Amino acid sequence: MYNFAIPSLLKAWIDQVVRVGKTVGYGPNGPQGLLGNKKVFVVTARGGAYEKGTPREKFDFQEPYLRHIFGFIGLTDVTFIHAENQAREEAAPSLAAALQQIGHAVAEQRHQLSH
Repeated sequence: MYNFAIPSLLKAWIDQVVRVGKTVGYGPNGPQGLLGNKKVFVVTARGGAYEKGTPREKFDFQEPYLRHIFGFIGLTDVTFIHAENQAREEAAPSLAAALQQIGHAVAEQRHQLSH
């Protein structure tokens, strides 16, 4: 997270991915994402904590933007894993929790692919 949002390089990448006729189409009903039926995992590192329901949640422009832009191109099955408080002494437990979530996500995907 850079200044409560995404880094400029990620924004530049998104600007290259969101393309009419490739990842989004326009028709009589407006825009339609063309990349459905795909699972997306987003792993972030943040200096602070921005959990839902807390006063700091309103500073998180990263996850809502990414959910919106992924949804715009048809990617609606998005899982976020946040390693929060990385600029604080609580960094180690938060990083360990994020790594555990990644491990569970990988195991779940392997299980789904094997069936």
